[in-house]
Amino acid sequence: MPVDVEVRAMTAGDSLLIGDLLARCMSAERISNPLFWGRVLLDPNIRSSGIAVAATPAGGVVGCAIAVVERRPVEDGTPDTERGWVTAFAVDEAWRRQGIGTRLLEFAENYVRKAGRTIMDISAYAPGYFVPGVDGVAYPEALAFLKSRGYASTARPLSMSISLPMGWQIPPFANQLSIDLQRQGIHVHPVEPHQLSALLHFLRAEFPGPWQAQVRGAVRDILAQRRHGSDLLAASRGDEILGFAHCFRERFGPFGVAQAERGKGIGITLLARMLQHIQARGGRHAWFMWSDDASAARVYTPMGFVESRRFDVMRKQLDSSSGV
Repeated sequence: MPVDVEVRAMTAGDSLLIGDLLARCMSAERISNPLFWGRVLLDPNIRSSGIAVAATPAGGVVGCAIAVVERRPVEDGTPDTERGWVTAFAVDEAWRRQGIGTRLLEFAENYVRKAGRTIMDISAYAPGYFVPGVDGVAYPEALAFLKSRGYASTARPLSMSISLPMGWQIPPFANQLSIDLQRQGIHVHPVEPHQLSALLHFLRAEFPGPWQAQVRGAVRDILAQRRHGSDLLAASRGDEILGFAHCFRERFGPFGVAQAERGKGIGITLLARMLQHIQARGGRHAWFMWSDDASAARVYTPMGFVESRRFDVMRKQLDSSSGV
């Protein structure tokens, strides 16, 4: 174990170095310093005392682990008082296999224990995750390391993508679904300002949690003309909102349909219209980060999406010991 590396909580001078470290070690995620600042430092649940860094005497950062516990519920979601999360974990390649990863993970686990949590997840924390879990293809060493530390896979979500070449068109079956919905008085369209109250009521009822903040942020940008209005679509029947879909550039999601309205083709129609919008705005492919296999088979695969990545959501039951 290298004696010249100190594992401690993050200080103000570490933030640029942590962002650079994550960009190097989690290269598949294209992490930048602004992304790190926005997703980590501005998250009200994350404290610097939960961000472990491995620092050299010269002031370099060669490892980090970002631990978080929910101190305030996200929107009106149910408070989570059992779990903590690690949303990012990295050790510079030249410093691996020297015990640094173990020390960082123990720091994170102790932080979560002290907050009274008994479960550690890697890394299904919403809204501030970089990836849903560990990509065993991109980071096989990380997956093996976590298994050796007592973590087990509890879910295997997937990311999918679709190519949108010139001339791409909505598949005929999706067009027919749209026609059938219109005959039932259900229409898909950009969200209008007068529908905002109905949309937020829909989200609170059907999807309590972080999606509401994402939608409000999109609405603010659309009203300020920083984004196109079709980045946020709604499916409505009269004044009633039945579903919604969102995109940011080529990334699709979140999107969802009221539970009582599922199975009618509303989700497929929202997805098809959003893909059409992405292509019209110059996108040559579209992708999303997180789904399960059932949703993939029901919604995405019929539209032409293919699996691009697979993740393991890792979990460990924490004992009551204080660690090292």
